[in-house]
Amino acid sequence: MKDSSASGFVASNTTLVVVATNAALTKVEATKVAQLSQLGVARTISPVNTMSDGDVCVALSAGNAKAPVDAIGVAAAEAVAESVLRAVRLAPAMGGVPGLKK
Repeated sequence: MKDSSASGFVASNTTLVVVATNAALTKVEATKVAQLSQLGVARTISPVNTMSDGDVCVALSAGNAKAPVDAIGVAAAEAVAESVLRAVRLAPAMGGVPGLKK
């Protein structure tokens, strides 16, 4: 990771993630899915979870399907990573910041 303390620059960006599933989850299981989905953020964004940002992942359940929590969490991490990459690729220029989409 690059050292930005010498320049006095403090990065402060927030990434909000919501993962929804149709699987029935308890509160503990939803927490584990949210924790695992954070891995998708960590795979695609750097730095992540610093003291000056507000990165958060939330998981919710809206169904009665049955599935192993680990499988849901791994799928959530992959979906989050792909979502971040897709958002970057499709982002238009805005506010003087160049985007990848022309």
